[in-house]
Parts: sequence; C-alpha cells; structure tokens
Amino acid sequence: MKIDLDTPINKEVFKQQNDISVKPKEINFEDFTDLELWTVLVSWIDETGKLSVRDKVFSKNIIKAIKKNGAPSFPQMKVANKILSSARKKGFSK
Repeated sequence: MKIDLDTPINKEVFKQQNDISVKPKEINFEDFTDLELWTVLVSWIDETGKLSVRDKVFSKNIIKAIKKNGAPSFPQMKVANKILSSARKKGFSK
C-alpha cells in the first residue's frame, strides 16, 4: 500500500473528528427509576427477541431494585444503561 503524504488535509473535518470538547450524551437518571419503562422493556424483549435472555433477566432485576429501593445501585445502572441504549438502537422507544 502506497501512502501519498502530499494529499491536503481538510482541517475542519480533522478538527471535528478530534474535538475533545464535545460532551458525551448525558445519562437520564429518571430512566433508572421509571418502573413502567423497564416493564415495557421486558415485554418488548419477550415480543421481539432482539436482546438476549441475559439482558431480559437483568432488566427484571432492575424492576425488583426499583420496587425495593426506588432505584438500582450504581453498578447496576452502568449495565442498565448499556441495555437500554442497545434496545433503543434496535427499535425500542419509550
């Protein structure tokens, strides 16, 4: 493979790709206390099968944590965020 070092660089594109000042998407903590959201998510996983059984079981544990403590623990929130993000990418909307 030959690399052409004389190719001009579009500085604006380079700046956008490497801009560290861009804020990451903020976590909505209300999602972690929304019992209805997690109940609907478990039903959605049952109907569509787009997430694993493991994600479904974990989501049921989130429901138990919300009922018992009002919210899951912070370690549970990390995993719950990944599950919810994955579900939304695959078509879940709530």
